[in-house]
Amino acid sequence: MPTFNEVFRNLSVSSGGDFHVLDENTYIYRDDVLLHLVVDGEPVRRFEGDPIRRFDEPWVRKFRDQSADWFGVHVMYGGLRIHTFAFIRVYGADGLRYMVPQPTSPDMQIDELQVTIGRIVQGEGGSLDEAMRIAGISGVKLHNRSLMY
Repeated sequence: MPTFNEVFRNLSVSSGGDFHVLDENTYIYRDDVLLHLVVDGEPVRRFEGDPIRRFDEPWVRKFRDQSADWFGVHVMYGGLRIHTFAFIRVYGADGLRYMVPQPTSPDMQIDELQVTIGRIVQGEGGSLDEAMRIAGISGVKLHNRSLMY
């Protein structure tokens, strides 16, 4: 059984080709089938029955369709959720869907692990690099390993 650090190290050096796409929301790591990335199928609601949690920050208004919603990308191991990354779903020209890791404010940065996961789950939508350019996400910082892993 891998350690917490090993799971996240595997994620940090992976790419889309390292994952089997089970369905549009589930990605299985080919080298360890117990490691999954699971994307929320629906935008997040704070409580059952609440309205969808819309996301509104100035960078979202740079996209053609300015409606955006928050959703989680869950890192699962052996059926247990071990971490959730916050992502924002926005839409650009021609209905392209972008799945953008939530940047820090006000410096508009995301870390390298968020970028890696974003590239894996982006799928058939627009590219993460294009979304970062539109949003004005200026840099990628080193992952803060002191948080949990």
